Amino acid sequence: MSSRFARVPVQAAGARLLGARALRVLIAIAAHADRDGRAYPSLACIAEITGVARSKLPAEIRALAAAGLLRCERRQDQAGDSAPNLYTVMFEAPEVSPQAGTPVPATGDTVSPQAGAPGVPSHGDQTERLLTNHLTDTARHAARQSFRNFAHDPFEDFWRVYPSRGEHPNPQKPARQKFAALLEQGVDPAAIIAGADRYRRITERNRTDQRFIAQATTFLSQERFDEPLEASAQARDAGDAVAIAARKRIRQLRAAVAVDRGAA
Repeated sequence: MSSRFARVPVQAAGARLLGARALRVLIAIAAHADRDGRAYPSLACIAEITGVARSKLPAEIRALAAAGLLRCERRQDQAGDSAPNLYTVMFEAPEVSPQAGTPVPATGDTVSPQAGAPGVPSHGDQTERLLTNHLTDTARHAARQSFRNFAHDPFEDFWRVYPSRGEHPNPQKPARQKFAALLEQGVDPAAIIAGADRYRRITERNRTDQRFIAQATTFLSQERFDEPLEASAQARDAGDAVAIAARKRIRQLRAAVAVDRGAA
């Protein structure tokens, strides 16, 4: 990255509510942008350039979107798996209304709050309310869309696509803790979610018995989302079936021994 240059919006210099970390994220994204401002860097790439943990990046991207410096769109590949987001760096600064002295956004753009506005929290509904108080109706729609793209918990997406174990145990709390630990280690949540979705499709295609489906905590602890699941899932299914049959046979033998002892 030492020989690469980044073209950033000049209005970023006046975005007083943004921290240095958000500006580093903007520069990293802009370094990948084409002449129209479109870029597709992964969170792993942005984290490597900026030194910001992956788990912290969504909050910084939300702040950039709310300030009118960046637009983000979630994408999927042809298989329906998560793909790197499409970022658009907003190079054109909003015009200023001479009557009100407040920014007037172009269609689809968002603008930053007025100078002197109250401090803006990093995320949540309170953030949206504070920001959208300073936006026109057109910009509010774009701002809310940006919040919808990033404000949710990625673990909920993982849990939604992970195959169900039905009546068999699959505790959510330890799975959530392991998911968070992986994010802290720098694992891309999109990769985990995509792996869980592949695992679900395999179990559905193979009509895997729900008791043979791995608990989500096991799936995450063994990082099965990062391995070729087609072969490994079938091997595990077969191995689990053999183990269950063996345990059943042992119980039968123990019961037979107990009967023999009772008869004696």
